[in-house]
Amino acid sequence: MFPTQSKVYRTSGLWLLPVVALGMLLVGYAVFAASTAQAQTPAGDVCVEGLVIDWEEKPLAGWVVTLTSDIAGFEAITATSAPAPEEEEEEYYNKKSKQYPYEYPVEEPDFEKGEFKFTEAAITAAVTPTVGAQTGNFTATIETREGWEGVTPTTISFPIEVGADGCAQIRFKMRRIVVVTVYKIDDEHQPLGDWRISAYPGPGNLFASPQEEETSDPVTSTIPASTTVVITGGAAVFTLTPGLWIFSEQAPKQEYDEAPNSYRPIVPPNGRQELLIDDDIPVTETISIVFKNQLVTGCFIVRKLGLIPPPSEDSTLPVSALAPNYNVAGWGFQLLRKDGSVARQGVTDASGEIRFDNLPFGPYTIVEEDRPGWDEVSFDQLEYTVEGNVCDDPTAVIEFENEQDNSGFCIEGRKIDANGGYGLMGWEIGIKPLEEGDPDPANVFTNGLGEFTIDFPANDYRVPGSQYEICEKEQDGWLPHTPTCQTVRLPEWPGACVQLEDFVNQQVGHSESEYPDHGKGGYPEGGKSGYPEGEHEEYPEGQSQPQNGGYPEGQSQPQNGGQPQGPSGYPEGEGQQCREYHTVAAGEGLYDIGAQYGVSPQAMLDANPSVKKGNEMWVYVGQQICIP
Repeated sequence: MFPTQSKVYRTSGLWLLPVVALGMLLVGYAVFAASTAQAQTPAGDVCVEGLVIDWEEKPLAGWVVTLTSDIAGFEAITATSAPAPEEEEEEYYNKKSKQYPYEYPVEEPDFEKGEFKFTEAAITAAVTPTVGAQTGNFTATIETREGWEGVTPTTISFPIEVGADGCAQIRFKMRRIVVVTVYKIDDEHQPLGDWRISAYPGPGNLFASPQEEETSDPVTSTIPASTTVVITGGAAVFTLTPGLWIFSEQAPKQEYDEAPNSYRPIVPPNGRQELLIDDDIPVTETISIVFKNQLVTGCFIVRKLGLIPPPSEDSTLPVSALAPNYNVAGWGFQLLRKDGSVARQGVTDASGEIRFDNLPFGPYTIVEEDRPGWDEVSFDQLEYTVEGNVCDDPTAVIEFENEQDNSGFCIEGRKIDANGGYGLMGWEIGIKPLEEGDPDPANVFTNGLGEFTIDFPANDYRVPGSQYEICEKEQDGWLPHTPTCQTVRLPEWPGACVQLEDFVNQQVGHSESEYPDHGKGGYPEGGKSGYPEGEHEEYPEGQSQPQNGGYPEGQSQPQNGGQPQGPSGYPEGEGQQCREYHTVAAGEGLYDIGAQYGVSPQAMLDANPSVKKGNEMWVYVGQQICIP
């Protein structure tokens, strides 16, 4: 044991006081050298005392330490940390102080476990030729073992100076490490990359620190000389000390332009698990644990394309400019659940794409808006089942294709029989311009389905915005069931035809019971001819049928394609909700009109319920749209 004395030691600029009563020196992380202030022998002590302990401050036996020096002729010597004394084994294992409770060996040591010493005699004998103990710079290195690493440096250099009082004292602190591999997989056992796995020391594991690793990205490879595809990755590797550890997982941090995902933990069900690493686990053993999750939301992308027709023989455009398609921005889409409710809606971006993400798995209907001036090439709606996240798969993009309609201006309508709603063929339809100088097309006749179309030239400045009165010609034996004339205004840009309300007639002599209900081609409530019950079907004596189709004197047929208009000329009942109205131009849709005024798609749909036809959103050129 160290003799009882009162001395002051200094290392790295700090003054240290030894324990006087027990003659022990608490172990530090550096080499302690005695002050030369006290009288000593000229040569002093040339020896090294040391300890080997683990990460929990417990002594380790059987570790080999090698001592070298820059003294000329010095050959390396070794010492081994001692085992626990047999007679003191029980007492030894009862020592539980957090600070190391053992004394360094003395000249005639009874080694405690983990202690070692290089005596002056051994150091003297290591120098050839032998000239006695010499001072100088020394280096001690502890052996390397698989499964262990140093908490403190495994090589320590220190001087032994002339007149040193007592042996140089050093310590090695080693840590047992165990490799733990955490695998992250989905419900189909495919690896998942970029998941953050955290390992926290559990209760009682006082000498460990938290660790965090990310799982590796999946890698697809093919086994040589076979067609077998192997997907690896999704692993995070930890080197941990024995003790209790708690593992938790966290989904990858997503960028603003990435599709958010939601996962449900399967193994373990709470996303947290514990692992107790034993002290005596073999150094060659690797521990593996698994986190298994199920993706419960999906993502897909819709792209809107405008097609370019094949070039004509006299085309002057370069070949590079004749791309087969181009991206269409500002096109409205809705994603509908099977009950018809809206799950998502929006418009395509500058790349012609709209992303539907964070969607619960299941079936949906994708619906695009019906925009005037465009013809459908592919489809206007599509059934789609969300089964996973395919937003990063360019081959999974769903494309809707349209082609610009370059047909000119036109008006379309139908002539039908009130009995069953069948078309009436050969019925003459007259057209009359309401503004002087406008083109005056010839009358047209209905086809076998009762349909008729009035075409206007696309290259005549008088056509855009012109106003016309369209009237059916009366025929003997038929009574009008709807107004015989309608007034419409052509749009400012060519595209889809202006749609008229159906002209409906009933054959003279039919009883009311022979006709379907009102709204299905029959009479309105009150009488066969459309007049209130009790009134004569004929017009009063001396009064002819109104020339404007039955509207009160001085009030013409609405100009918005047959819809009744309020005092302002806009759709009745909507004026009080609208701060202004927008006239639909060619190429415009409901949602991008709203975007021009800073109004959300849902607000535009709420303010204009009439544009929703089933699952479609239909607007036509020249239509008045409410801006809420």
